[in-house]
Amino acid sequence: MSSESAAEQPDPISVAEALQRLDTRTLRDLVRRLWEERGWTLEDESSPDDGGVDLVFAREWPQHRRVLLRVRSFDANDHLNTADVQAFVRTVQREEVDIARIVTTTETPSSVEAKAREYGVDVMGPAALGTLLDRLGERAALAAHVDAPVITDTGTSLPAWVPDRLAAAADRLNLADRLERLLARYLPPDPTMADMAALSFTGHRIALVASALALLFLVPVGTQAVLFWVLMTAYLLVTYGALLPAMTADIYLRRQIRGEWVPSWWYLGAFIAVPLPLLAGALYWYRRRNHRPARNDVV
Repeated sequence: MSSESAAEQPDPISVAEALQRLDTRTLRDLVRRLWEERGWTLEDESSPDDGGVDLVFAREWPQHRRVLLRVRSFDANDHLNTADVQAFVRTVQREEVDIARIVTTTETPSSVEAKAREYGVDVMGPAALGTLLDRLGERAALAAHVDAPVITDTGTSLPAWVPDRLAAAADRLNLADRLERLLARYLPPDPTMADMAALSFTGHRIALVASALALLFLVPVGTQAVLFWVLMTAYLLVTYGALLPAMTADIYLRRQIRGEWVPSWWYLGAFIAVPLPLLAGALYWYRRRNHRPARNDVV
């Protein structure tokens, strides 16, 4: 009985092969699920005459953004071409969107991708789509559509320089996957410069505001040590939790621009203001340590 059930079990397939088995409507449902899982709200859906399905999503946080996706399914012998891109560009010109992206199930020739970038259009192929599926833990949804196990090698892992003991603890807590899933809600696996610029702006703005609030609340705290350390801990978590992804975005933008870069005043202000609560905390700790009241011994 068990041998018969094992024989009936379909062989595992790759993400790319599974995506090629999807028709456009099924791919649309999968893409819609992924984007809604990441916090986007579907505004509009249409079927253009030149094929595919257009989906317009919007998101209000961290700032109002609208994205237009054209979902196109191809078999293994077909792929996106320049005519498809030009047809999509005509649609983009009629919409007020911040991001225009074509989601396709087969690899796109580099020349077509280059032409798409000239028009301001991103192309998301099966590799990037598979990464997003893994980050959101939605590979099972793809397997359900194709009725076969889906395997992939896009799993997350910690960098090689992380100490073995720390890496083992992180593996037990599944921290790498948790971080990937968190980032996947706010960034695509193939980020555009607009995505990274928005992340940089938002992160530095949060750090600056958190630093200002920390100084505002730490000054009147005085000698209430417990409240001081609670405020300092909250400040560190919020500020550096915002600065880490923001600085990652800065590095990405710097490498992409490869030219003169003029940082915004939010950027400069964050780096100037962030150390101030730390200096205030160090001064407070030093004064409490060296100016303790003398103990009166009772004879």
